[in-house]
Amino acid sequence: MSLLYRNIYTIIIFILLLFSCSGHEDELTTEPVVSLSRPLEFESFSYGDTIIISATITHIKAIKGISISVTDEELKPLFPGKQIIPGTQETVIESFLVVNNKYIEDGKHYLHLEVADADDVFNFWYPVSLLTLERSLEKVFIVTGSPTVNTLEMLTSQGTSETFFSWNSEYLGGYMDSRYRNFYTSGSLIDGIRSYSIDQKELIWSVPAIVGGNLPYFTSFNASDGFVNAAVWKGYIDVYNQEGNKTFTSISFPNGRFIKSLKTKSFVYSILHSFDNQPQKLVVFNYPAGNVYYSTDLNGTGLFISELEDENILILVTTDEETQAWQFNPLNKSLIYLHDVTDIRVDAVTGDDGNYFMATENVILWYRPQIASTVNYLNITNLQAMTYSKEDNGLFLAEDGRISVYHLPAQVPENLYQSDQPVKDILILYNK
Repeated sequence: MSLLYRNIYTIIIFILLLFSCSGHEDELTTEPVVSLSRPLEFESFSYGDTIIISATITHIKAIKGISISVTDEELKPLFPGKQIIPGTQETVIESFLVVNNKYIEDGKHYLHLEVADADDVFNFWYPVSLLTLERSLEKVFIVTGSPTVNTLEMLTSQGTSETFFSWNSEYLGGYMDSRYRNFYTSGSLIDGIRSYSIDQKELIWSVPAIVGGNLPYFTSFNASDGFVNAAVWKGYIDVYNQEGNKTFTSISFPNGRFIKSLKTKSFVYSILHSFDNQPQKLVVFNYPAGNVYYSTDLNGTGLFISELEDENILILVTTDEETQAWQFNPLNKSLIYLHDVTDIRVDAVTGDDGNYFMATENVILWYRPQIASTVNYLNITNLQAMTYSKEDNGLFLAEDGRISVYHLPAQVPENLYQSDQPVKDILILYNK
């Protein structure tokens, strides 16, 4: 064979091989064809809704599996999806997903179809709109009883109450965890921390108080959704999660006891009362490390700690003459005096999100730190408990066993219930 013919033959073989490989590559990478009829593009769904998925998928290869999910803009699934195993080249999807996540935030959301054959996985994204579930009040609870016997009762819309459970202990405090639907409470000496399931109406975990005399074992109690922080008489603070696992232990201050605490995402704020007549201290611990991030003396008695916007912390400090407002900024480690709040002795404080209520002997003061305003809001008689709900914009009070709510700025109450037992606390359960 001449050189010319050999070259022509070589070129023909090369061209045939090129076309053969190109056709094979197309077969490997050809995407399935998806025809989606439901949901519609940017169709809106709320918590509890059912998303109907209707689609036809065809492919040149057998489809080994199809995954259906809904994701956020970071492509993280928002609730459980579904798996379909057709095993054919064409399949019709008639399925659904239930929006059962209460904590979906505003943003971009997508229906995600993942189609797999024996060699490849193909992803298809379709925009949908998931609406944020607004937080709202679900139930009102009260804690009643004698000094060492407690009962948790749920108020009904008929003006009656339903008993959930009772326990023997002093009442150091309580908190209704709306996210995990738990009730946390603690005694000081007779009994320790308890966590009850609201839905199951049963005790799910506890941390006992270690009896070693007449001194309280737990000296303060506070909680938030998913966390319980309690101070121990040996001068340190423990934090537990909703399952009862310890996530934090601060370093110890054996010369004092912690009388207030507040956990945020990165810190545990606390008020330390010294045994040696030294000034009370604001002590800020790193979370979860437990070491001291910041510490300084207070000019008085720490009365209340609350989280403000931009990670700032409001601290109310009372002296013999007045109550003052201070603000701590964790970024620059600065404790700044804001203003005088009142010259009346304050017994208790509740509130958040810019509205705070301070109980004196016969008046409730309404304090708004953003505008440095303190006004007389309500006259009271024998106040037993109070709590503020920003979602309901309501101040709940217990006076002589009568439970009522004032919807701001109204000064006429809505009466909810009359208890024949002393009321120790009012607690709110939200829908999320």
